[in-house]
Amino acid sequence: MKKIFLGGCPFGDENLGDDAILSSLLNTFGSRKDELTICKIDYINNGYIDEYVNKKRLNTKIYTNKFYSPPIFGFSINGRRNPIKAFFNYQLDKRQIKSKDLLICGGGTLITDLPWQIIKLINVSKKLNVPTILFGMGMAEIKDYNSIKFLQKTLNQLEDIYVRDLFVKSKLLAIGINEEKIKVCYDPAIALIPNAKFNINSLFEKNEIALHENDRIKIAISLSSESDIKKETDFNAINTIIKYLINKYNAIIFLIPTSHYKNCDTLFMSKLSINSNVILIKKRFEPEDLIQFLSKFHLVLSSRLHLNIFSSIVGTPFIGLIRNSKISDYSTIHQLNSYYFNEIDSMAFYTYLDFMIENNKSIRKKILNNIEIMRSIHIDCVEEIFKKYLA
Repeated sequence: MKKIFLGGCPFGDENLGDDAILSSLLNTFGSRKDELTICKIDYINNGYIDEYVNKKRLNTKIYTNKFYSPPIFGFSINGRRNPIKAFFNYQLDKRQIKSKDLLICGGGTLITDLPWQIIKLINVSKKLNVPTILFGMGMAEIKDYNSIKFLQKTLNQLEDIYVRDLFVKSKLLAIGINEEKIKVCYDPAIALIPNAKFNINSLFEKNEIALHENDRIKIAISLSSESDIKKETDFNAINTIIKYLINKYNAIIFLIPTSHYKNCDTLFMSKLSINSNVILIKKRFEPEDLIQFLSKFHLVLSSRLHLNIFSSIVGTPFIGLIRNSKISDYSTIHQLNSYYFNEIDSMAFYTYLDFMIENNKSIRKKILNNIEIMRSIHIDCVEEIFKKYLA
């Protein structure tokens, strides 16, 4: 039996994308009943992660710790900028990582201008001689010179860096990471399977069930309430799109929050015009349940990357609403268009919207073909990791 540490991503912060990454990592690296250790973020409402993990009945240990912030005078600090507490955080991580056969720093856009969590974990693992990989890693645009310098030094110590796509690989090369280390495995969530046993009716009030079960065209919309896109979200344009879809296609619209931290996405999308044709789903999904739910939809409009990934798993066409490059990058992989919010009131957007709905079957087929190829590559990477690190 091997011992594996899963960390890096803020597991337990009520973000469905991070939950999906964790679920996939558990499925993949818990498949042989190896011992898994998970670090979840120190957050009051993260008990659902324990329940979700225990339901999978894996050999899993979970502990709680805070995230690290930029060092001051060479000393690490935690999210509350407290160097004393950060010392205890460090000792806790050190005890949990010690004697592991592999540390997997997995998923999410963790390579950013604030990369201190993964840098700290990698440095701890190196001191303890624990092999470490990045897996399914995303990367934002980095402008801070000190962050680039830290990343160059830290990431070039690793043997293998598995990234979300070729776009991330190009960004890593641009900041001086050695090419032979970088491999594309795609986002871990790509390996998830929809839950065919999911009771969809549990999501709705009694008067809403019939709306989902009828044959009307179903459109899902998911808007991110993150600070980097919040002000750019054009609710007037979104409401106009909703009216257009209802009037032209008799569509039923479902608003789907994917971040439940303080109900931020739910409250954010409640600003849209909610009526008998527009349903705001307030209950929390598990990732596999949401994937199953989206299988019956004609189209998804989303500024959340993982909702677009979920829809692609079941072949549902999606239009990315660009929050940052990861949205447009994923659309490009599937040869689909994506749009900034200042473009969604254009004739070009509405023409493409009609095209996506009216050519649904052929687009669905292309997406599923892409997913099959991506999953095959992902599986090859996983097998390589097992042979190299966990044999």
